[in-house]
Amino acid sequence: RHCIKGCPYKKVFWNPEEEVSQKCIFCYPRRTYTQQATDPQPGMAPTFRSNFCFTQCPGRIRYVGYSDNPNANVNKLIDVHKVALRLHPEFGTEPNLWYIPPLSPPVSGGTARRIPIDLLAGLFGDNCSQTHAERVTRINQIFAAIESSRTSGGTSDLARILTAYSEADRLQL
Repeated sequence: RHCIKGCPYKKVFWNPEEEVSQKCIFCYPRRTYTQQATDPQPGMAPTFRSNFCFTQCPGRIRYVGYSDNPNANVNKLIDVHKVALRLHPEFGTEPNLWYIPPLSPPVSGGTARRIPIDLLAGLFGDNCSQTHAERVTRINQIFAAIESSRTSGGTSDLARILTAYSEADRLQL
């Protein structure tokens, strides 16, 4: 179980039934089986209809896209609006996963957030050379951009992407 402790992204878990460490593979076996059973054209990209974490998430927190598609909403969140960060960039693993730091409402009667900015700055950043203070500033910039998009009445491109009215807005392969 050392891989569980060693994973910088804390995404490996212990499966007690099979007694092995595992990580999310985005329901690949289920997608492949579903595709083979229903897809008249073998070799086409598998559907994500059977990925419960993706399709059933009430928060619509997952976005999927390839980095070579500059028009995909995932790339717009990373490259255009610059609201997505790496998790633990100091480990230098250069992930394919990007995160938008969770925007928590302020504690009642104050300006401090329920999830402290210092905690978020310890998790998320742009690169390994970024200082803690630079991370705090960057996360505050992201929160300001998201809050500004919300006050625009939902007309900004960022607000449109984050609202994700359909599964096709979140899945662009």
